[in-house]
Amino acid sequence: MIHLPANKYMLLPSLMRNESISLDELIHIQNTKLKRLIHHAYKNVEFYQKTFKRLKIRPEDIRSVEDLKQLPIIDKKVFHQGDMGKFLDKRCRNRDHLINIKTSGTSGTTLSFYIDRKYDQYRKANYLRPYLSNGRKITDTILRFSIFEKPKKKWFQHIGLMREECMDSSEDIDKQIRCIQKLHPSIIQGYGATLSLIASKISSENIEITPPRMVFTDSELLTSLMRQKIQAGFKAPIIDVYGTFETDNIAYQCSMKKGYHIAMDSVVLEIVKDGKNVKDGQEGEIVCTVLDNFSMPFIRYNLHDMAFQLGGGCSCGRTFPLISLSGGRSDDYLLYPDGQKKSPMGLLGHFDALAESISEFQIIQKATDKFDVQIVPISSAHEEIERRVKENVLKDFPGADIRVDFKERIDREKSGKLSSVKSFAK
Repeated sequence: MIHLPANKYMLLPSLMRNESISLDELIHIQNTKLKRLIHHAYKNVEFYQKTFKRLKIRPEDIRSVEDLKQLPIIDKKVFHQGDMGKFLDKRCRNRDHLINIKTSGTSGTTLSFYIDRKYDQYRKANYLRPYLSNGRKITDTILRFSIFEKPKKKWFQHIGLMREECMDSSEDIDKQIRCIQKLHPSIIQGYGATLSLIASKISSENIEITPPRMVFTDSELLTSLMRQKIQAGFKAPIIDVYGTFETDNIAYQCSMKKGYHIAMDSVVLEIVKDGKNVKDGQEGEIVCTVLDNFSMPFIRYNLHDMAFQLGGGCSCGRTFPLISLSGGRSDDYLLYPDGQKKSPMGLLGHFDALAESISEFQIIQKATDKFDVQIVPISSAHEEIERRVKENVLKDFPGADIRVDFKERIDREKSGKLSSVKSFAK
């Protein structure tokens, strides 16, 4: 059960089966993986070696999820405080064979990290699971709204399997709707804010489309208002998937909509308040341990998203425990010069390339053509950072007046969250 096949499609059947095995079996898988990860991190990763020795803890002391509380909670700030090499498996100091991933910065804090190709296959299988187990078929045509470039088609897509078309989520809404009308997708997938805006226009202008069979949302908090708009516009059931770049898919809804099923064969999810684990029903921050990334382990990694654990099971048959998301990466819309409101995901995506130069940022839209951008730099090359920041904003807002302000810290919201975008257009 622990061995990782070399191909994501080889791994998918066992991941799908894990949704319905007993909770005792899931706990055994989780604890087995956890012990393996802890021993590996102690032996091969400088940061964890020093952490264990400083706290006078041995790998043998971490035998189960319950024992994890002996270790400190970390977040992106910890990774910004020193050489990235101390977080890497010492056998991976030559990074040429690793995959570099840069967070989208949707929380306002960037991170550049590494995974190996073996784990890359695992995370891709884990990514596919909630879609396939919730009704996506391999013969479906998918239309995905994303900030990422359209990938090259694989051979099996040319014969009608796993067909996926990509549309830039920052594109003009009329163009996005025309793409839906032309493609007639079985499945529509994308950011909740983007799909909400598209669906609102479809509803308000009575635009005719072929309703998809399902809609999947991901990458940002799906509010009840967004859900209502998407449901009204697309006239299809909605499944929301929760995850981050660092952790990949963590939890996902099913058709029952009781909560989000935790992928506990892939992550350990804790809910923590003031550094301590809370009881079921109590709200706290989501802290994750990624069980299969050995090149650069994330152990007790605070996502600063809010949730609470739900008791009881789900009638869908999945044995994965449930959480409810109570707050998180919900960003303001941006108002464009043509009067359209759009999700900020496209603009935020431009900041990926700055992940190694800045640790935090906040974009404040004061008018359609006026922005303040607050930056907490890692690099001392302030002039170069300022130039690139302005270039990024001007890609979406040509001719805008942009003021860049370098700070030691960006003020948080009352919730403690860092909002990556604030706009006058509420």
